[in-house]
Amino acid sequence: MSLEQELLADFDDRSDDEEEKEADSLNTTLDLYANRANGASSRGNGMQIDGADDEDEDEEMEDAGGGGPNDGDDAAQTRARINKMQLGKVDDVREIARLMEVLEPVLEKIAYYQSQPTPTSIIGSVEQNPEYHLIVESNEHSVEIDSEIILVHKFIRDHYTPRFPELENLVTNPLDYAKTVAVVKNDLQLQPLQSQLRAVLDSATVMVVTVEATTSKGRPLSEKELATVLRACEMTIALDRAKHTIINYVSSRMTLFAPNTSAIVGSTTAAQMIGFAGGLSGLAKMPACNISGLGSKRRAAVTLASNTGIRHQGFLFDSPIIRQIPTDLKLKAMRVVASKV
Repeated sequence: MSLEQELLADFDDRSDDEEEKEADSLNTTLDLYANRANGASSRGNGMQIDGADDEDEDEEMEDAGGGGPNDGDDAAQTRARINKMQLGKVDDVREIARLMEVLEPVLEKIAYYQSQPTPTSIIGSVEQNPEYHLIVESNEHSVEIDSEIILVHKFIRDHYTPRFPELENLVTNPLDYAKTVAVVKNDLQLQPLQSQLRAVLDSATVMVVTVEATTSKGRPLSEKELATVLRACEMTIALDRAKHTIINYVSSRMTLFAPNTSAIVGSTTAAQMIGFAGGLSGLAKMPACNISGLGSKRRAAVTLASNTGIRHQGFLFDSPIIRQIPTDLKLKAMRVVASKV
């Protein structure tokens, strides 16, 4: 029997009495969650609420998206705040975006550990291992990179709009926008650049951008203005590359530092959840009823609405085991899987 079948059988076999008892423990669950920072107990004490109504359970997950120490502002609020900034008079993107300076030593450490033979086991406490601390730190930075890319994207738009004002509405993805600007530069005669643009954009978007460029009322940028824009484009691409390096590194180490969690939800999801919770101990102390919502606020800010009926689609929703579950069973499956993490 596959892991998916075992988990589905688990919640199908639950008795009505057990579900009623779990629903009655809701108040205790919330109290424990509120006090977990003071050493409250973990999810083993009646943290699962399979008997509750699905809609009520979904509402209960809402607070989970902000349960991690790395949550900070909601990503949508961050984007809205950045979009209000006027960055056209800032001469150098490095004056406002300095995360790459912080990431460089982290990336050097990652490169060092990747060059070493991968250990087959951990001796002593996992949380005392120096590589584990690098994993947690790297995960925290991967969250910060998203906000930094949004900030640099706003800088590029403010400085490149005088040349091609229509482009920001045609290419809304920050990374694609930066790559497109790096290709187009000052030349709006895009026919010779078709192959380079198709390496960044789909054919339909390339066609629309090409047509709009012929009628654009923008003005050419000076050499200094263009250099400012291209430096910011390079930073966006470097930030995205750093994020992928971090994600790949952390995911590759999850089977070593969190083998059980990785076996259930996959190494990528395990890395996201552990990073968002502030480490293995933070995830271990988190009630199961709140694990399903981890990362849901960040996801909502960058994705379109769906018709799944699950409002809080966080890291667990995107895990391999949940993706293959039928839509009408996803919410219940998420609760069961969360209790196993």
